[in-house]
Amino acid sequence: VLQRDSSYLLYEHYYADTAQIYYEKRRKNCYQRNPLKHYAVFLRMLSRRFKAKFDATSIDEFVGEFKRTMPGYPCPSTPT
Repeated sequence: VLQRDSSYLLYEHYYADTAQIYYEKRRKNCYQRNPLKHYAVFLRMLSRRFKAKFDATSIDEFVGEFKRTMPGYPCPSTPT
């Protein structure tokens, strides 16, 4: 943290507690998510769709339809 001394010169002072808080806050977003939980809505709809009626719909078509109808939910990408 930048501080000013009595002569108004800047110097950097290290606060271990503050650094630990920032480290933990940033670390929360650094782990690999469980894909089964992250894509739960997509996988649930996919399994229901193929159990109800199995037609010639490919996974790619279902992904495109899912992205159009439910844009707020995460959807896995299909390799081309």
